[in-house]
Amino acid sequence: MEKPNSSDFVGTWINEYKGKVILMADSTCIVANMRIPNWRLDSQLQSFTGKWYFQEKGYSKNDGPIIVIKEKEQSIYVWFYVSGEGLFNNRPPWYFFQYIGDPYLLDEYAFRKVQ
Repeated sequence: MEKPNSSDFVGTWINEYKGKVILMADSTCIVANMRIPNWRLDSQLQSFTGKWYFQEKGYSKNDGPIIVIKEKEQSIYVWFYVSGEGLFNNRPPWYFFQYIGDPYLLDEYAFRKVQ
């Protein structure tokens, strides 16, 4: 079983809704056209610079790894589940996501690496 680490996430990430996140090795980030805070597809788009970090465990005991993105000026703080490919979602390529609406419907607001 492979485990992701922070260096796996350095690079440019996009989603199907024209959102873009650039995660840099120095833990800074650039966010463009991200839908927050409630992940509805009609919510307001946000663009900002900030900081990011990788956590091996999320906030509940059953959570796996997460990516956290913070923007200081507007107090935006958002986290994403980390997942991968394969039967148990534990192999690269990795991606990060939030659920859109009801998690049981498995609709994801997902970012996939392009560079």
